[in-house]
This record gives sequence, structure tokens and C-alpha cells, in this order.
Amino acid sequence: MRRYNRPRNQASVNGTLLTSAESKAAGGALTLSYDLGAATLKSITGYDYGERGGFFNVGGGPWMAIYTNQGGKINQFTQELQLTGKALDSKLTYAAGAYFLDARYVHSRLDSGQFGSFPFFAGQFGLKQTNGSTLISKAKVESYAFYGQASYEVVPTVHLTGGLRWTHEKNSVDAYSAARSPSNSSVLTCTAPLSAAGDTAPNATTPLADCHGRASRSFSNLSYTAGVDWR
Repeated sequence: MRRYNRPRNQASVNGTLLTSAESKAAGGALTLSYDLGAATLKSITGYDYGERGGFFNVGGGPWMAIYTNQGGKINQFTQELQLTGKALDSKLTYAAGAYFLDARYVHSRLDSGQFGSFPFFAGQFGLKQTNGSTLISKAKVESYAFYGQASYEVVPTVHLTGGLRWTHEKNSVDAYSAARSPSNSSVLTCTAPLSAAGDTAPNATTPLADCHGRASRSFSNLSYTAGVDWR
């Protein structure tokens, strides 16, 4: 009985309720080095992309399918510059650089419940008794850092090492949610989150431009390392 109570498992008891899903990903990296003689300058660039989509059954009971389209995307770009080398008759070994990351995520749930429950088709494409809802959420991460580390040979068996790294990161989200009228699918009403004013719940008179909830927060950190090693 357990599987009959799980809407997402309806395909296991009724082959006509099969749903589809597709995903794809791509990525690449490029490393360039330039010899400066006593030092080396290196550039490391990376990019990743992912996309998924599917037509899912999200509830209603073992024979009451309610379908929704869900999808998502991710784009991530990274760039790092490194300078490494030796100085002071090769007694000092150092590395310094800068790092940047930009990652963006999008998740969407489009027109959930537009068909209503199968086989009654109570949604906008049928008896117009239930409404469809739309949710689009976006997230963005921006991070950059500067770092440096050096190791000095006091004597051939003793080295002093020290380093600093400063990192700053900003995270932001934007969520949009609205529902379609059961009788007229072209009419949208804000559902959640709160309107742009932030003090009143959304309702039928709330402008669609205000059907967003936005938030962001930034973080900074200074980390260090220090040590002595003997061989």
C-alpha cells in the first residue's frame, strides 16, 4: 500500500502516468602561463553550465495526477591569477594571487496544476475549477579574494612560512510567485512572497512587478597561516 500513497510513484502502478526528465551539463577550463624569468604568471579560467527540465506528477493520490513543469539552470564562472616565484638567492619562495567567482542559479515551477486532477481535468484546460501557480526563484553568488604566502629558508633545515587571504562574498536571492485565475488563465494574482513594500501580504490588487521577495547578505573574512618547519 505504501507505493499507492506516493503520488510520484504512480508510474509504477499505471504506465500511462509516466513523466519525463532531461538534464545536460557542459564545462571547460583554460590555463595560460607566462615565464617572467624569476617568476611565473598564470591565468586559470573555468566555466560550468547545467540545465534540467521535466514534466512531473506532484500529487493528488494514486489515480489523481496533478502535473507541473519544473526546470533549473546554473552558470558558474571562475577566474584566478597567480604569481609564483623565488627570490633572495632562492631562499624565499612565494605565491600571490586573486580569485573571482560568479555563480547563478534559477529554479522554476511553471503552471503547476493547470490540468487539475486526472482524469477529471478540473484545471484551466478543463473544467476551470482549480488554478495554476508559477514559482521562479533565482540565486546569485559573487566572491572574490586576494592572497599571498611566502616561505623563507633561515638555514637549509629550517623554514619560516606565513600567509594571508582576504575573501568577500555576496549572496542574493529573488523569488517570484503568482497564481492564475481558474476561470481566466491570463489573469495572474500574487501569492507569495510579500510585495515590494514588505509590510502587506500580496493580493489581487498587488502589481505583478511586486510579486518578488528579495534578500541579500555579504560576508568578509581574513584568514592567515604561520609556521616553522624543521627537517
